[in-house]
Amino acid sequence: MSILPLDRASIEALARNGAKAVCLKERALCQVLGHFKLFADPCDVSMTPHLALDGIYDGALTTALVRHIQPGMRVFEDRAGFGYFSVLIGHLVGKTGCAIACNRDDRWGALLKDNVALNGLTGRLHGRTSHVWCSDEAQIDLWLLHEGSDPAEWLARTYAVRERMRKDNLPTAEYWFRSNPSYSRHVHDVFQDWALSELTPFGVWEEFSRADAAACRDDVWLRANQPKG
Repeated sequence: MSILPLDRASIEALARNGAKAVCLKERALCQVLGHFKLFADPCDVSMTPHLALDGIYDGALTTALVRHIQPGMRVFEDRAGFGYFSVLIGHLVGKTGCAIACNRDDRWGALLKDNVALNGLTGRLHGRTSHVWCSDEAQIDLWLLHEGSDPAEWLARTYAVRERMRKDNLPTAEYWFRSNPSYSRHVHDVFQDWALSELTPFGVWEEFSRADAAACRDDVWLRANQPKG
């Protein structure tokens, strides 16, 4: 069971009230979401300032994950960075679940590995520094693809598994990913026979709006569900 509240305002208040950060040589150590300790890159200017001062990054997506991920789920995260969302996911899937965090760039691989150990998630959160196919990807429940990920790549790699699951009427994976206007045509071509929509209509988070993304970029988070039959 999650130790975090389910509404965004409460999650952000908890994070900000507990936010702390110290500099340890070439690393920053932050307390995030009121409970977790996280090594961060002090030279990073996209995520570390938010973690150090607010204890949270991307409140909309953080809230969506807290509401959606249940114990026992298998979650794959691409471009996981030093592991802010990875640690949260590792907590949410519980001892019966599994989280896989993939980095295409090994710059933050050591930070991710240490964050897994620091938060007692060894055994349920597995970090990688490559995107080589592995058998433990066969039955992923949720694919979280951050900016720079290509949904088409992961769809192609899991095609046989997804088709077999659909044929046997088994639950199929969901894909959550960022999309911007220049990418939208490609996304809709990739998911042409899928149920594709912004996360808002699914009730994953009511507070999400384009204004959240517009603060830094003109894009939205999309959710794709494979139809059965």
